[in-house]
Amino acid sequence: MNSSRKVLYEALGAYIDDLSSALYLGTARGEIAISNGNGKHLMTPSGKSMPLIDIFYRDGSLEFVAFWTGNGKTRACRLKAALSKTNVEYRSGRIVMEIEPHGSLNGSAEVVLLAGRGFANTIKRTISEGAGL
Repeated sequence: MNSSRKVLYEALGAYIDDLSSALYLGTARGEIAISNGNGKHLMTPSGKSMPLIDIFYRDGSLEFVAFWTGNGKTRACRLKAALSKTNVEYRSGRIVMEIEPHGSLNGSAEVVLLAGRGFANTIKRTISEGAGL
């Protein structure tokens, strides 16, 4: 099995598992990117082709799952973030989440959602209440 198909199946399995046992927070169009010493690398499409990203809470973590098609292929991205490593800001119609890496990894992840202030507040409340569990 090639690596892109393996990623797709792993994301699909996690998504189904999340639907049955995690707290669903919502869905919004957005993008996921990883930044390191070599710049910012998009993990999902951006611009007009931004996918829908589903957000779940489970066991002290936020999980972001996205599926999309491009060039006749189905793609997926899954990101898991510790609540204590996630910063959420609302900026003019966008929720921007900066996620610090675990351990000694160099870089960070960024999730940008096209959503309202109410959804940002839901994510912030989940982080503050979830961190206390």
